[in-house]
Amino acid sequence: MQYAVLFFIFALGAVIGSFLNVVIFRFNTSRSLSGRSACLYCGKELRWYELIPIVSFLLLRGRCASCKSRLSIQYPLVEFITAVIFVLVFYKILSSLYHRPMSMDVLTSEMEDYSEECILLNLLYLEKSGLIAKNGDEYKLSNFVRKLYLK
Repeated sequence: MQYAVLFFIFALGAVIGSFLNVVIFRFNTSRSLSGRSACLYCGKELRWYELIPIVSFLLLRGRCASCKSRLSIQYPLVEFITAVIFVLVFYKILSSLYHRPMSMDVLTSEMEDYSEECILLNLLYLEKSGLIAKNGDEYKLSNFVRKLYLK
């Protein structure tokens, strides 16, 4: 039971990480968040089983199923790091609740605090890795990423 819960939390984190990848890529590229994902090189829409976080990248060996072009390692890294952060936050919340009386108010406030931490940690990781750049209070795709994706 405990491993099933951890797997669920990890999978949820990976799905959120996958969505973060979509937001990162589409944020400053004049693309909306709606619509299907497609290969950046051949433009083929990805099938549902090509969109499974981390797993599909490993099964496809980091390449597009159609044109065999290399996919960026950023995708599984962001998914994996977000999933690990979700598991760590889950443990942190459980350990803090273990020493206090359980109530929904405590759980809600803890989740709000840690969700902000998760977002800030992801932004910090992306900024330090050079994938996004901070300009005042805004984050934008770095020039390197723009050139890479907008060939």
